[in-house]
Amino acid sequence: MLASLLELLPSRELVICQEAFNRFIGILNIVGGTTERLRTVWLFRNQPPNVAGILDRSGNPLTLANVPVPIPCTRPEFHRLSISVIPDTSYELLSRLFEEGKVKLKPFHITIFGSGISRKMTNLTANVTAANAIQKWIRSASFWTHKPRILTEGKGEVKMDRDMSI
Repeated sequence: MLASLLELLPSRELVICQEAFNRFIGILNIVGGTTERLRTVWLFRNQPPNVAGILDRSGNPLTLANVPVPIPCTRPEFHRLSISVIPDTSYELLSRLFEEGKVKLKPFHITIFGSGISRKMTNLTANVTAANAIQKWIRSASFWTHKPRILTEGKGEVKMDRDMSI
């Protein structure tokens, strides 16, 4: 997916709303592998120190000072990417559709997608169902959908270990 993003967004600013960032970091800190954590520190390198809340496997904060450059197992194009965290914002129509039961989403989806829609940004998501439901009511909403991916290399390693033992 990184190659597709680099091709599509060579001069675009990449952002993530606070709610999506917090959820991502929560998952990363529970099941993320070492390389994923290093990549994440690099991607969010423009955030104030320790704001990211990314931890190493021992639970200690990871900062740029701990990250080797180049980052292991990444393509050279990756090194020019960075992502900024932006405040959550709501989109009134999406919130109203949710409250009226016309859009069946979880509250955090309303915050995350509403943050992108209110800023007229394209939302990147694997949640095709949510994107379609929102676009049914809000035609101006922009989505770039991708195939769902395994969330962590740690899960991939566990699966691989099981496959190898068979």
